[in-house]
Amino acid sequence: MRVFLTPLLFFFIVAGLACAGSPYPSFAAAGEKKSANRELAKKGSAKADASRASALDKLIEEFENVKKDEKLSKRRDCWLALEEKFSRFRDKSSGQTAAQAAYYVACTREELGLRSFLASDHREAAAGFEAVAKKYTKSPVAASSLLRQSRILKNSLGEPAKAVPVLENLLKRYPKSKEAPQARKLLEEAENEIAQTAAAPRKTGIGSSVVIKNIFWEGKPQRALVTLELDGAAQYEYEFVPPDKTKKTPARIYLDIAGAFPSQDIKPGMTPKSLTVTRIRTAQSGDGTRIMFDCDGLRCFAVRTPKNAPKAIQIEVSRKEDIKDGIPVTRKDDLRAETGKAKGAEKKNAAEGDSLMEQLGLTVQTIMIDAGHGGKDPGAMAGSFVEKQFTLNMAKRVGALLQKKGFTVLYTRTSNKYVSLQDRPDIANHKKADLFISVHINANNNPEIRGLETYYLDVAKTKDAATVAARENAVSVKNISDLQVILTDLMLSSKLEESHELARMVHKGILAKARGAKFRTPDNGVRSAPFYVLMGARMPAILGEFGYITNKEDAKLLSSEVYLQSQAEGLVEGIIAYKAQLAKVAAR
Repeated sequence: MRVFLTPLLFFFIVAGLACAGSPYPSFAAAGEKKSANRELAKKGSAKADASRASALDKLIEEFENVKKDEKLSKRRDCWLALEEKFSRFRDKSSGQTAAQAAYYVACTREELGLRSFLASDHREAAAGFEAVAKKYTKSPVAASSLLRQSRILKNSLGEPAKAVPVLENLLKRYPKSKEAPQARKLLEEAENEIAQTAAAPRKTGIGSSVVIKNIFWEGKPQRALVTLELDGAAQYEYEFVPPDKTKKTPARIYLDIAGAFPSQDIKPGMTPKSLTVTRIRTAQSGDGTRIMFDCDGLRCFAVRTPKNAPKAIQIEVSRKEDIKDGIPVTRKDDLRAETGKAKGAEKKNAAEGDSLMEQLGLTVQTIMIDAGHGGKDPGAMAGSFVEKQFTLNMAKRVGALLQKKGFTVLYTRTSNKYVSLQDRPDIANHKKADLFISVHINANNNPEIRGLETYYLDVAKTKDAATVAARENAVSVKNISDLQVILTDLMLSSKLEESHELARMVHKGILAKARGAKFRTPDNGVRSAPFYVLMGARMPAILGEFGYITNKEDAKLLSSEVYLQSQAEGLVEGIIAYKAQLAKVAAR
């Protein structure tokens, strides 16, 4: 039987055989390979994601290590380097990895702000968290970012009104998040703070809510113009105070702006270079702001509101009488401080040598006593003598005496508890203390060194001061230079002059009491050093070193109840003298 194959059937058979034995895949096989490639791509992507996540974990571990390291955490360059690493990682990543990296960029700046106490660092951290919450809305870090942003606004920048909408947004978008309970509590605190501020008595008027946005200057050595940029019209008064040759103080112009307050970006102290105005200082005074202009060779000045800028105030000064409609300052004005004949000059000149705090007529009621060290941090030790025990004993002595004198006394610790150096001034700020007194005793490798020293915050001007600061800060003397880099930025916002004066009066009181009780206590003087425990305090802050436990004579004195009580009494007398000085000036 013959079988005849049609051409079409023959084609399909051949094609089938060809496909079966062909090295090329069929359509089905091609689809299978494509699917397999997709699986491989997924595995490759997952592997890459795992690799990136692992790298980010290592970076986060580095962040935590810097945070825990007492030396590295004080260095601005370490935090900035970490911030840059997280930024690069964020830019090269996507999804949750990028969100987490962005979150840590802001966290790094937040940690820096907690150590530098600079408003600019706090603001940058807050802006970073805000950006994360906006960009990565579905990420777990979004709610955490909003919570951190609100904490910075409320606690670090003292702006509860700005924190409220952030917290409300968090609760609206993430009501069931783990951050929600904390947000509700923080929202209640912020609203209470706002209510308390609103309830406080305050003058009303044109300048009741004016912000001084910026202060800038221009000109040449012979003539200068300083402009204050405000966000609204304000009432102001000004007064010229002639130089005092006896006290070596320059001519000054005082400008009081009612109801106006400087923005966080304005530094309390500014030093224009090569101008007639040599120094500008700002401070809150009652219900407004006082700005002081130190002038060199002043012969004429004018204070005005420009016609084309009704929200600004200009101070024009010159070493010649060449300002149109200006107020001339004759050479006789230079003699006012010495003769006291000019009307009102006696009152002002008496305050010329006083500190900024005195000039503003502030007083002292609430005092924070800081017992140095504690808990896992024993401080200096020699034999059975442990610094943390001494400081707590002395703090309580001083506190008891202050309470008897009518002061409100607060403590950073009242038991053998560890409190970080960073938290101590923060506690004083939160409690709105008027003074911060940190109590310590000293130690030295040289057993011959002894004596009493009182410190205020500034760069160390001697090797000995740097050594003491290094020990109290738990860093090496070499690392003090790193700390002073941060301190240089900080000093313009600290109470340097007031702290120096408080240190001088307290030191004098302690020394006088000791010598009055016939104790031979060497006077090592009032010194400055970059003590970490004093950084960030918004009130006059000092640190007392009551003697060296490594010296036999000092150790004997520090073991004497009579001596310790005399030292405590001397410290209190110094505080009372400081308060009396302020009251005397305020009453003039």
